[in-house]
Amino acid sequence: QYLLFAALPALAAVLVARLPEPTAGPGTDPSSDPLPPAARPGPGGAATARPGPTIGAAALYGYEGLFVFGTVVTYPYLLGLLDQRFPGLHPAAVGSLFAVPHLVYLEAVRPVHTAAGRRPRASLVAAFGLIALALALHLVPVPVPLLVVARVVLGIGMTLGLVAIAVLAAG
Repeated sequence: QYLLFAALPALAAVLVARLPEPTAGPGTDPSSDPLPPAARPGPGGAATARPGPTIGAAALYGYEGLFVFGTVVTYPYLLGLLDQRFPGLHPAAVGSLFAVPHLVYLEAVRPVHTAAGRRPRASLVAAFGLIALALALHLVPVPVPLLVVARVVLGIGMTLGLVAIAVLAAG
């Protein structure tokens, strides 16, 4: 199952990589402005929205579906995988391994949002690539510490993906 789980985000990465990055309005440099577009002052000092990322709803839902499939649907399979590879592993260790990507998200979401929000499509490509890599690492019988590394990589991919999808949806 993890082969399929790894292949779908990799396919999504290839599809998203073919899309152009969004562009900002004339004479603006969005990479130097940490404010969201609607909060940036316009010519009269009032907040105005600049053109942001545009993506069709169907494509956005498709990417989000692949993203969710690669990150959420794998949980029941993780339990079986851990039971198969590490019989007798304490339930607290199983829960901890499941929690690793979520802890990474909690620690990294703010700095990732600052960095990834400027290039959401490239960030989504990287997210799908990292998720595919992490899930592929689940295919290989490795000791628990290397599985933790795979779970950290999955967490980085989850964080990049959630931020990129949010930025694309907001645009």
